[in-house]
Amino acid sequence: MNTENKNNSLTNKPLLRTIELCSGIGAQIKGINKTDLFDTEVIATADLDKEVVVSYAAIHCGLTNEMINNYEDYPSKEEMVEQLTHKRLGYDFKKDKPYSLKNAISVELHLDTVKFYKQHCFMENDFFDEDAMIHPIVRQDIPEKELLISATELQEAMQKKVREDRRAPQTIIKKKATDSTILEVDLHINELLDNTHGLSNTDMLNYQLEKFHEVLAKYANKKGQKIVFIHGKGEGVLRKAIEKELKTRYKNYYYQDASFREYGFGATMVTIK
Repeated sequence: MNTENKNNSLTNKPLLRTIELCSGIGAQIKGINKTDLFDTEVIATADLDKEVVVSYAAIHCGLTNEMINNYEDYPSKEEMVEQLTHKRLGYDFKKDKPYSLKNAISVELHLDTVKFYKQHCFMENDFFDEDAMIHPIVRQDIPEKELLISATELQEAMQKKVREDRRAPQTIIKKKATDSTILEVDLHINELLDNTHGLSNTDMLNYQLEKFHEVLAKYANKKGQKIVFIHGKGEGVLRKAIEKELKTRYKNYYYQDASFREYGFGATMVTIK
């Protein structure tokens, strides 16, 4: 359905001048009329089924059997071919038969009534003499899908992006400058994540332990590898959590306080066995 908007000076409602495509028996315009939002004027209709076209004309335009039987000004076949060729209404004059019918398409469009009052929403078109608001329904036989994003979906997408950014791979394993056989892993949360907004202390601790497990899994087959995990002194929460994991899940690994001179009480060295 293509529409053109004007204001009716009598009712002060927008006047919706309409070309009713796939008109059927006129249910589209009846549905719009029931909203009582517009005054409507159908300036043209179109349908592929000739019986539907006749039914529409009988219901809305006063067409009768007598008028059909007494009408003599029918165009010739050549004249119809000429008209259909220029209008591209679905007749293959080379094969002397109609084009194959295409599958029915159902498209729902959300009409923002506010746009009827905005001049920039109306544009020059092939259907009306004046600018009109055009809503594509099908493009290259593919139904047009309206992009509708709820506020909830938008918020979820933004939060997902933040979580993905936080979990982006970062280089946290470094070789000690003084001893290339020892690896350093800084588990300070600000070294692991660029943004901790919205994370609780438990969330951050779990993420730090996740990285701790990832590193040990990566070097599980490298016997004798020494890894220094820098956890900081603080309140000792992360350190205690690491020691608990070493005592329960990694009983065969050797661990000790890392060099006091370099790390104070803020690091633990683990040796893979």
